[in-house]
Amino acid sequence: MSRLILCACMMCVCATACQVASPPAAPLATPAGPGDRIQWQGLRACADCSGIQTDLVLERSDLERSDLERGAAARRYTLTETYVTGRGSAQFVERGGWRQDSRMLRLQGDGASLRVYALLPDGRLQGRDSHGKRLPAATSQDLLPVGYSSSE
Repeated sequence: MSRLILCACMMCVCATACQVASPPAAPLATPAGPGDRIQWQGLRACADCSGIQTDLVLERSDLERSDLERGAAARRYTLTETYVTGRGSAQFVERGGWRQDSRMLRLQGDGASLRVYALLPDGRLQGRDSHGKRLPAATSQDLLPVGYSSSE
């Protein structure tokens, strides 16, 4: 039964990825301007469940100068992880701010969590440790680009 659920999740990810005309080019790896938004998805392996469906959305807000002076973040993310089991699923949502350092994307959660991804030339995100080093293959968490929208 768990293999069936895992296969169904993988088919959903593939079908979603196939509907997008092409991944964003390297310059559009992250939202470039206010109102821009980019989305990645992936299915990660899980030791005690059938898989973890991951959905990451980066956004750049069109904030007023007064908002920025009060500490409002112009770069926000939403990360949704759905743990799929034989008895159903459990969903966890994390929000926070993001920043890009060269080809590294750092997500700082509102609850103090830190996630680091490498921006690969083909538009994928590859999970890294807090120092930017590659994770072991068993815990790798590549995410595929599935959407980009611009306010222009």
